[in-house]
Amino acid sequence: MSRDTYLGGLDCSFETHVVLFFSREEGCIYYDIHVREGEEKSNRLYFIEHWRSQSDLDAHMNTDHVREFRAKTAAAVASVDFGKFKRIAH
Repeated sequence: MSRDTYLGGLDCSFETHVVLFFSREEGCIYYDIHVREGEEKSNRLYFIEHWRSQSDLDAHMNTDHVREFRAKTAAAVASVDFGKFKRIAH
């Protein structure tokens, strides 16, 4: 399943749907999806999230809609790599 077909008849892209839905959660500071420059047609997506606290992120990861999202997209996902980053300048 490609990201273009995931949403069926909705009037927004896969990325827009995910960002709008997930960014409304309690504790979400921002939720962005990126592709590498030059790879815009690729199905490789980078989810960049900033949460107020670890407990907010944990709550997000344990919601029914995240479990449903992961189940629906599992066939299209070759690998998942979670990493945490620390801001050193702003």
